[in-house]
Amino acid sequence: MAAFSKYLTARNSSVAGAAFLLLCLLHRRRRALGLHGKKSGKPPLQNNEKEGKKERAVVDKVFLSRLMRILKILIPRTFCKETGYLILIAIMLVSRTFCDVWMIQNGTLIESGIIGRSRKDFKKYLFNFIAAMPLISLINNFLKYGLNELKLCFRVRLTRYLYEEYLQSFTYYKMGNLDNRIANPDQLLTQDVEKFCNSVVDLYSNLSKPFLDIVLYIFKLTSAIGAQFTARITELMQVLKDLNQGKYERTMVSQQERDAEGLQISPLIPGAGEIINADNIIKFDHVPLATPNGDILIRDLSFEVRSGANVLICGPNGCGKSSLFRVLGELWPLFGGRLTKPERGKLFYVPQRPYMTLGTLRDQVIYPDGKEDQKKKGISDLVLKEYLDNVQLGHILEREGGWDSVQDWMDVLSGGEKQRVAMARLFYHKPQFAILDECTSAVSVDVEDYIYSHCRKVGITLFTVSHRKSLWKHHEYYLHMDGRGNYEFKQITEDTVEFGS
Repeated sequence: MAAFSKYLTARNSSVAGAAFLLLCLLHRRRRALGLHGKKSGKPPLQNNEKEGKKERAVVDKVFLSRLMRILKILIPRTFCKETGYLILIAIMLVSRTFCDVWMIQNGTLIESGIIGRSRKDFKKYLFNFIAAMPLISLINNFLKYGLNELKLCFRVRLTRYLYEEYLQSFTYYKMGNLDNRIANPDQLLTQDVEKFCNSVVDLYSNLSKPFLDIVLYIFKLTSAIGAQFTARITELMQVLKDLNQGKYERTMVSQQERDAEGLQISPLIPGAGEIINADNIIKFDHVPLATPNGDILIRDLSFEVRSGANVLICGPNGCGKSSLFRVLGELWPLFGGRLTKPERGKLFYVPQRPYMTLGTLRDQVIYPDGKEDQKKKGISDLVLKEYLDNVQLGHILEREGGWDSVQDWMDVLSGGEKQRVAMARLFYHKPQFAILDECTSAVSVDVEDYIYSHCRKVGITLFTVSHRKSLWKHHEYYLHMDGRGNYEFKQITEDTVEFGS
């Protein structure tokens, strides 16, 4: 500021004024082109499907509306700590402006003392300059402190908001597998959010500078104020909102299918089915089992299971067993029909290789609950010990040093022990229905028999994927998929042909 003011002569002022007028004309022309694009039906930011790339985001009304939408998240109310930092930055900027003016005046007086050979004036104004340095340094440090704290506060608020949307209702899974509008959400949630918050705070600081600084840095500001980041962040927010509402967009290859009579079959539409939440029942009513890409595994699946009737699911690899579970867990959209099932929290999935979280032995049994959740449920450590005894794993409590022992459980526990810990986790949560996907493949037959008997005792209805003949006696129905679009759902009797070994 001081350097620019020294060179601001009458001639330079004319040059600066001419440059400003030229910039205004360029801005007006750009705005006119934007209005012409709106009249022709082309939005300022749209997907160019033919060229496979997006048009560059510009600073216009759309950008300002996006910015205001994000600012409501960054500054949720009038009286908050962000407002305090904004006031602090404003005060420091005004103070620094006064200091710059004083520095110019004092520097001029020092030069006058040198030119006039006045030792008294030279010493006086030089000592004034030295004495003012601590105050100026303090103002600059307070300004930097306010800017950095405001950037951090904005980043915390925006990151927390986006992560809540991202982790809600399996949105992270849907974004990676069901919707292809966002290709790199991890970069958006980390680097782009940080860059955007830094740009917003820098914008506030730079716009508060004197008018000449704004004119000289206008091109740099237009490239750094975050128009592109604003577009990307708001696009991410819109995709998160759509996925939470069950709206999907994915580029798929059109494929015409015909039935046995040669009639064309209408394409499947994601989310066209109806999900009804009801306790103690799972019912598929003319539900097509299909992947998110539209590949049909079973065109019309219909069966009903009540609580207390265990179902054994069998079939070759790729026949649709895992797809059935993903539809039940609402990870995949329903393409049609009607699905009646309990709420998501009353369904429990136990995989073949269970997840062992970082933490204590207690955390492995009560996952994803914490210790406070365990207390709220009124479950004591003695009851947790009973869950381990029910899977014949009570000895590890003493072997590993108690409930609060912290280990690398993926390495400490064997494959069979990890599967039994997962079953103890199932007994802790006690859902209405449990999906067991080869979850006892590393467990001996006698322990497996005891675990399945205890599941029936505590009232957990099972959907089991297994090839062991020893498990047929623990189930009332079987669902066999042949991998060619056909299935068979029947009651298990003595004459039932067993699939498996």
